[in-house]
Amino acid sequence: MTFAVEQIPEEARVGFLANHKLYQSPRAVTLNSRWVVDLERDAMLVFTGSVGGSYEGTQVTMFYSLYWNDEQISLSADPLITRNSKSGLEVTWLVHQVNIPSSLDKHAYTIYELLTDAFRTVGDGHFNGSTYATVNAEFVTSIAHRIRYPLTNEQKASIDYIKEMQKSLINEVRSLKALLKH
Repeated sequence: MTFAVEQIPEEARVGFLANHKLYQSPRAVTLNSRWVVDLERDAMLVFTGSVGGSYEGTQVTMFYSLYWNDEQISLSADPLITRNSKSGLEVTWLVHQVNIPSSLDKHAYTIYELLTDAFRTVGDGHFNGSTYATVNAEFVTSIAHRIRYPLTNEQKASIDYIKEMQKSLINEVRSLKALLKH
């Protein structure tokens, strides 16, 4: 099943959501009257605030809470440039902060899938995902390292080698700079 846009039921607004910590944004934003819900996976994504935007002359950052497995996962993301591709309108979300409770660490990949699916329904932030040919979510946050498998010894050795090469290059550049100064 996929996420669908629904009105937030009044009992959820005053009960369930009132007992969860919502992002505090500098601009007072009340709970949106809609959310995206996946009934089969018992997950819901709620818009909880935003900062920036065209009025301030900055990139807008939007705050959401994903409720899943009786836990709250708070996050922030920027809807990036919406453009026309050959297949139609496209929007990409840059998800830069995801606060996953430690009890859900082993479910990081499922959370990644839930968020990606939810953003496809959210669209550009106005619950209009169906108007877009493509809605992408790019994660540049701690969730990325949580869904990777542990490094092999060979991969660790390669990383150590690269770090040593970087140190060597930095020292070489410093030496050249020192020579040029004299």
